[in-house]
Amino acid sequence: MGLVQRKRVIDVGCGDGRMALGCAPYASEVIGVDPDPSAIRGARVKARELGITNTHFKVGVAQDLPFPDEHFDIVILSWTL
Repeated sequence: MGLVQRKRVIDVGCGDGRMALGCAPYASEVIGVDPDPSAIRGARVKARELGITNTHFKVGVAQDLPFPDEHFDIVILSWTL
């Protein structure tokens, strides 16, 4: 997790947020994006339950991310086809 230390991270295809939430204690900001609204709802619930405030989850697809170029330091694509 040293790679994400104090970095802005995006997890594309985050699913239930497992990887994003794992990075949260180390990163400055984590955004999880997934096209499945139910997965995003679940990830938001987990973040609230864990008291994680630097991580946000959005419904979306990799082909149309609403962020400027170079906004993130680290991009995670894990288990994403």
